Amino acid sequence: ETLGAGGYIDRAEKKGAQVTIVVVTDGNKHGLKVIRHQEEVKAVALLGVHEDQIIFLDYPDGQLRQFKDDFTLKLDQIMVDFGPTVVLGTHPADIHPDHAVVGEVIDATTGKLIHKPLLYQFLVHYHRYPRPEGFHPISYLLPPVKLISTDNPWQKFTLTNEEQNDKNEAVLQYKTQLAHKNPFLRGLLFSFVRRNELYVIVRPQ
Repeated sequence: ETLGAGGYIDRAEKKGAQVTIVVVTDGNKHGLKVIRHQEEVKAVALLGVHEDQIIFLDYPDGQLRQFKDDFTLKLDQIMVDFGPTVVLGTHPADIHPDHAVVGEVIDATTGKLIHKPLLYQFLVHYHRYPRPEGFHPISYLLPPVKLISTDNPWQKFTLTNEEQNDKNEAVLQYKTQLAHKNPFLRGLLFSFVRRNELYVIVRPQ
């Protein structure tokens, strides 16, 4: 959520919107569940979100498809309880398997609601995306050519300097990922600190 929607969340909080963040997997692939939870709380706090606004579902990292039915039931209930007018989440074309499942389930779950929310979905992992890779704060995110469609157009959400700075500070809280031996992961995290965020509009109101 910080990478794909940190700026949007920051602005929503500043405008007084009711925000709930659902963290689906536990980040425990390397035995880091508790630390990852703490990092999440610290990161979104910089975007104005309090710990009691976060729901941790704690599905095993990398195994969400095995729990898709259970996840669907839980998200159905969360949607009914919260009654969102706007939902943001990962895109089903994301090549990270957990992100893809989240995208599929969000799409299906919001479609069941009587009052259908505006649904924005974003990419984190995709072939040669984002470009250029790394920290390029004056650049803009652009959608992958393969995913450009008139049926589901992409929306550019331009960030203010303050929102971009808040997002950068939030990204810096994910210390276990930034310390990862794979330099690609660090580069990926900072690739989303740009002048804009990018969403595909799945279900306009």
